[in-house]
Amino acid sequence: MKYILPSLFILSMLASCASPRKYAEIAGRGYLKGDKTPVVHPDNIQVTYDGPDAKGPDVTVKKMRGSFVPALFYWRVREKQVCTMKSRLPFMAFERQFYATADSLKLDTGLHGGKLNVRVSSFPLKFAYSRRVDLIYGFVFYYMWSDQYMQLDSTAVNATYEVAGGAKPYKGGRAAVPVAVAAYHNNHNTKKYSTLVFMKKYYSFSEDLGRQCALQIYDQLK
Repeated sequence: MKYILPSLFILSMLASCASPRKYAEIAGRGYLKGDKTPVVHPDNIQVTYDGPDAKGPDVTVKKMRGSFVPALFYWRVREKQVCTMKSRLPFMAFERQFYATADSLKLDTGLHGGKLNVRVSSFPLKFAYSRRVDLIYGFVFYYMWSDQYMQLDSTAVNATYEVAGGAKPYKGGRAAVPVAVAAYHNNHNTKKYSTLVFMKKYYSFSEDLGRQCALQIYDQLK
């Protein structure tokens, strides 16, 4: 009986090792929870994404590692999959917060009649799902260790901007917002639940990137 529970646990973990297609469906559900409301921008501020974008489904998954080692006194599971998302909904979250921040700073009224054009060339659109499980058997004991986490890609937000027209001449400039977010660990819930929670956090982080980018440009234009 002592070994039945850990054995059943690791067998369930093994059974839940979703294929790339299946995990893409899970991550895709989280992706579609992003706000789809069309973004309305001021007449004199326009933000666009000009970076690389995925083709095909909203989320594509590539299996990077997958292994299961059943030994006499040791079982091990390793799994890693990388998800690539299309830019549409994440960048809409970025835009929405960019415009909201610009509005709170009254950035549009400070352009002296000019129009601010911002072009974003890179944006974090990938994350990796990883899981590691180790189970060691002894004659009178067992030890089990597991870790499940999602890690966002470290691609920074890079943008160039220019102010066209207006009474005051402006030079073009650049904004760069680094992406340094800790991995999201969740060892007490299913892969599906953990992924959906991570996607919610991802959209909040995308909004924060929009806020930081707007603040940088505002400081440079003052």
